[in-house]
Amino acid sequence: MAILLVLSNNIFLAQAIHLKTLVGNLLMLQDESFFLKPGTIVDTYGNTSLCSLSYEWWFYMLFIPVSNFKNKNRVVSIIIVLSSLLYFIYPIQLFRWLIYFWWSGVILADLYVLKELNFKNVLKTIMVPILSFPLVVLIFRSCNEQFISVGLYPVLEVRHFISAIIFITIALIWRKTNWIGYNLFKPLEKIAPSLMVFTFFIYQ
Repeated sequence: MAILLVLSNNIFLAQAIHLKTLVGNLLMLQDESFFLKPGTIVDTYGNTSLCSLSYEWWFYMLFIPVSNFKNKNRVVSIIIVLSSLLYFIYPIQLFRWLIYFWWSGVILADLYVLKELNFKNVLKTIMVPILSFPLVVLIFRSCNEQFISVGLYPVLEVRHFISAIIFITIALIWRKTNWIGYNLFKPLEKIAPSLMVFTFFIYQ
């Protein structure tokens, strides 16, 4: 729907359609521009926030086969470790999708249901194999690259993994406090849809 909104906007304003970019986005192959991230297959179609759609799509597709493994957490860890090493050598979008594989949320949900959600288990199943390994590889890669900006590869990816570790840690601490202050965020539920639409037009 978001991609079709951009297309409609371009047609209404008589702007170029850019067929190759449109098709690539419809096939969920988009990411931020090659200038920001190497190995990008196709740029986002008129709205940079659409780069997340390809990640979500391929994560959902990968979830199906991975979830059928008995030791699925170990399988994901192996995928991420190997992809991190390959991304270090040859930074293309395929390996970037794999190192960003959002399996942390699956593990957090499993630990919560099993009443085993604690710092020790999160450290063992998420922080080390899923987040820390690619982070270390990316930091090492950053040391071998000429620094230009924190918004470019590979520092951009380093920021993402550090943020993930920080937010998961904050969530665990917050849970320890029995989610104190959570009700203060309730009013945001009503304005969230409007903010999404506003964000769409801001990025045009």
